[in-house]
Amino acid sequence: LPPLLVAANKVGTGEKEAAAAEAAKALALAVPDEAIHLLLVELRKGVEDPLKRRASAELLAAYAAARKSSPQPLFESLPQLLDALISLFAHEDAEVVLSCWRAVDALASLIPKEEAADYVRCVKEAVSTARETERRKRTGRAVLVAGLCLPKALTPLLPVYLQGVLQGASTEVRELAAEGLGELVAVTSEEAVKPYVVQITGPLIRIIGDRFPSQIKAAILVTLGVLIAKAGIGLKPFVPQLQTTFLKCLADAADAVRAHAAVNLGALAKMSPRVEQLATELATSARTAEPQIRNAYLVALRGLLVSSGERLSPGISANLGDSLREMNKLAAEDDGFRHVLAACLGAHAKHAAEDQIKATLAWGPLATNAPLQDRPLHACVLATLAGEAGNRLLDSGLVIQAMEAATRFSRDSDVALKVAGGRAAARLAVAHLPTLAAACTVLGGLMGPDQNTEVARQAAL
Repeated sequence: LPPLLVAANKVGTGEKEAAAAEAAKALALAVPDEAIHLLLVELRKGVEDPLKRRASAELLAAYAAARKSSPQPLFESLPQLLDALISLFAHEDAEVVLSCWRAVDALASLIPKEEAADYVRCVKEAVSTARETERRKRTGRAVLVAGLCLPKALTPLLPVYLQGVLQGASTEVRELAAEGLGELVAVTSEEAVKPYVVQITGPLIRIIGDRFPSQIKAAILVTLGVLIAKAGIGLKPFVPQLQTTFLKCLADAADAVRAHAAVNLGALAKMSPRVEQLATELATSARTAEPQIRNAYLVALRGLLVSSGERLSPGISANLGDSLREMNKLAAEDDGFRHVLAACLGAHAKHAAEDQIKATLAWGPLATNAPLQDRPLHACVLATLAGEAGNRLLDSGLVIQAMEAATRFSRDSDVALKVAGGRAAARLAVAHLPTLAAACTVLGGLMGPDQNTEVARQAAL
């Protein structure tokens, strides 16, 4: 068999290569069942040998197709074969990639549906190997695995993951399957994913509402987040269901579930037909929810404002600004809430009317005699607003006042205010070059020998 594989490995349609391939197939089919494991060991070694790789993969595809009616002798070797073949999906030779995919497609078709979940671990590890191989090429482009960007690329692998999520024998298997599905989609091109959006999304929406452990829910949410980024408009039919699902998850007891749901909801907002209603609901919930979960609503609202802030009417935008500014009392006692509230106000300013930007600055960063407990929030707001909407400050004629406020915060005795003031100054300089000299003065002062180490480090960054 090895000499035949070497002869058949040459790319081309010559008579010698074709004859060698046919002879190898005839020889493989003549092997009795009790010796099939020896044949498969030889073929797996062939897949790992550059001189036999493509021919071995093609023979595996042909052999698996011929054994469709009696596949049992192959099952013991399937995990090793799938691992070897999928790992080569990132090979630099397109012919090798295609041959390996054909072999995986043929072998995976032999797996009974009720046993597909048993292959989750080996498939997940093989995809990770292919991804790492692609990553090491350092092309500067997104990490996409060639074998997963072919037409119908996901057909052989999706049943393994979906059965793992739906019917996995343990929590560990279900979690691995959900994670693996997200990793699979992440290294697949948008074009290759599109035909499978419905097949993937429907089951995930259905099962995330079940009483699964939080780690499974979190893994499913990560996968849905990858799908939102990859499939885009292809997910539009699922937007109402996804929005409802993510909103429900914002109140989950697990931090990871809330965090992933919040990010997903913010990204999904760009496709939501009721974005204003959603924004209002998130702002209201952030104000009224229990302290341990309210941050998630603001994270989601910030995502909405970043992705869809321009879709809000002036009236709704003004109401949101008023509502966010009224939450300052909640921020005084909660550092985490303070930072996400500041992030929301910064994102809000990006598309808000000029009077709203002035209202936020007058209420916070430019306020005189502000209560001591409000100053950390005001400094954070200035830093985020300068980053998200620095050009709007220029349009509003407020850059000079904003830089003066940044300078004032940078000279405060509180470390958090110093850091926020430095960030605001640097971001203002990026938005408006004439303020560079003032920003350099602020940052230089924060890196002086008399400054706290963390302050100096943040200023250098």
